[in-house]
Amino acid sequence: LLTALRRTEAVLLKFSQINDNFIYLNQTKSNRPRIVFLTPEAKELIKTFEKREGDDRVFTYDVIGFDGSYKKLLSRIGLQKITSHALRKEAISNFIERIGANNSILIAEFLGISSVRKLEDTINNEITLNPSLNTQGDVLKSIGHKNSNITANHYFSLKK
Repeated sequence: LLTALRRTEAVLLKFSQINDNFIYLNQTKSNRPRIVFLTPEAKELIKTFEKREGDDRVFTYDVIGFDGSYKKLLSRIGLQKITSHALRKEAISNFIERIGANNSILIAEFLGISSVRKLEDTINNEITLNPSLNTQGDVLKSIGHKNSNITANHYFSLKK
């Protein structure tokens, strides 16, 4: 949530990839390295991670093990609809709100989005088609499906 890392990028993160102000990812979904800049909140969280001797990995989980544990935890506390992808989307929305939609090149680079034009089209379409959208919740309700109930089942916002 603090970095907009994809699930696999976070679970397989190594201490050797973490620098003072950024994380360097050499293996990404788009098959091109990228830098993930760290917010002050992310830096503080990373300071709490304890390095195990002889192990460069930050977390001991593999991706499948993480998914199972994550789903069980969320189910136990009644938050089954929060997926790791929903957390990434929330982080992206927060990032866009923080620096502004007009900074599409920076947003795309920061988030590892390979097509700046597609990102701009997505943002502009939402602004053009829905000029009265004032909150992230309004935007999420309008994205992807004509039926808002279907959209509600596919998207989840931590901001209500």
